[in-house]
Amino acid sequence: MVPETYDGVLDLTVCYSVNLANLLARERRKCVCVSNAQEASPDLRLTRLLAACQLMSAKRMNFLPALSEVLDIVDDLLANAT
Repeated sequence: MVPETYDGVLDLTVCYSVNLANLLARERRKCVCVSNAQEASPDLRLTRLLAACQLMSAKRMNFLPALSEVLDIVDDLLANAT
């Protein structure tokens, strides 16, 4: 259960739970819920999480900016691969 007063980040990117993310977004408006829009392999999800944690450590970043930077890098790589 997520307390009504929780105002942090809920990272659901390591699981595939869009329904839970949507419910939490409606019910716990003070927090930020991060989830995958589509199913992703465990290897991909955990690799993104590891990269975000490494950025947080190396650059003293918070989780959301670090994850955003990782996702931007992945998007750039995919765009240049085509």
